[in-house]
Amino acid sequence: MVDTQNDSIKLFEADLTYFQNQFQQHLQILVDKGIIIEIGKNLQQKYPQVTITSLKNKCLLPGFINSHSHAFQRGLRGKGEIYNERQYGNFWKWRQEMYALVMNLSSNEIYNLTKQSFQEMIECGITTVGEFHYLHHSNSNQQDFALDRSIIQAAKDVGIRLVLLNTFYKTASVDAKMNLSESQQRFYSHSIDHFVNNLSQLEIEIEKNYQMNANDKNSLIQLGIAAHSIRATPLQDLIKLDQLSKLKNYVFHMHLEEQMQEINDCIQFYSKTPISLLLENINLDQNFTAVHCTQTTVQELNQFIQTGANISMCPLTEANLADGIANVSSMIYPSTNQQSLATCITLGTDCNARICLIEEARWLEYVQRLQLKLRGVCSNTAGFVGKVLFDCTTLNGARSLGINAGSIEVGKVADFIAINLNAQVLKGWTEETLFESIIFGSSGTQIVTNTFVGGNCVWSI
Repeated sequence: MVDTQNDSIKLFEADLTYFQNQFQQHLQILVDKGIIIEIGKNLQQKYPQVTITSLKNKCLLPGFINSHSHAFQRGLRGKGEIYNERQYGNFWKWRQEMYALVMNLSSNEIYNLTKQSFQEMIECGITTVGEFHYLHHSNSNQQDFALDRSIIQAAKDVGIRLVLLNTFYKTASVDAKMNLSESQQRFYSHSIDHFVNNLSQLEIEIEKNYQMNANDKNSLIQLGIAAHSIRATPLQDLIKLDQLSKLKNYVFHMHLEEQMQEINDCIQFYSKTPISLLLENINLDQNFTAVHCTQTTVQELNQFIQTGANISMCPLTEANLADGIANVSSMIYPSTNQQSLATCITLGTDCNARICLIEEARWLEYVQRLQLKLRGVCSNTAGFVGKVLFDCTTLNGARSLGINAGSIEVGKVADFIAINLNAQVLKGWTEETLFESIIFGSSGTQIVTNTFVGGNCVWSI
């Protein structure tokens, strides 16, 4: 029985709604306490006391899910893009710019940058962010994890759903012989116990301060675990983090094989590539997400994908940092007789030099076209590329972050966006081509008019 006197009951109707893998006209969506409880036509007749939010000339889509973000790096936008004559930059030179930023940011500035990033996300239709958070401490001389709280507060203030991927960072090199720099001291966890104590305290504070359960897949604030990289996480600690994630039922993320230097250093120290090390020592499953894999071989990609794990691609950042191009065709078609849908690929905005998941999806396909001189690399067996890329921004992101979202259906959180069907950039769309029109012809800020998180409108124009 639905209590229609309850203020938390809401009803939504758009001209089109993407439901059960097709666009349907004039569906109504009933929401209670942030969860979709009924979908159908003419629900207002059934619940006449509930006020309806009418979204005319609009289409409701599930909100975009950003699986990988470093919000503070928004502060680098436009910086590090000037080069001395004939002296090109690379990832490692960019990293020095990032470390310089870290040294100069106050706690308040980090909160403001994070809030700014999250606001930009909301305005382009991102309803959930997986914040891969390793900038923990208020300065290089303290290990207070104060900035973890700043990230949570920024998300709460903006209204975005947050999965805080609390990141373990212990060493400056694979062999642990290099000392942490002053900047890296703000990332440091000196032991697994130290890291776990903070995680446990965060769980308590989230419940006390926000009345939310950090392990509830419907919660607006959730926690996950991350190992920064094989450079920053010794193997024995990596194994413990995996065990911890399974004990707490948290997702587990890790930067993996973004640069050849990382792979070469790992081979020199462990006699294996980073991905081989994981395959042999970690029980990989759908709760694990590797970020980038731009240097991973086809053979090892196939082995990794067969575990059911995810790969978070960040094409705009991978281009910006000159990381290289991942073998996406192997992720979509792992072998001749396997699935043709890219269920393992999710998308992130990473360094946030540009925030738009539609653009990330577009460039996931475009960089493959440039490299392979083929079109439709990300298409499904029916030949549609838009649906595959859209799933990368929604369903696959929800799987990677372990949240109850990614589609408009009963029982899932009411995170959705309204797009303007009359937008100039979409003119000529049909129901068959709408996803392609969105992904190849628009950006989030050009078409998104309303962003709803948990049934609440957190942004509109």
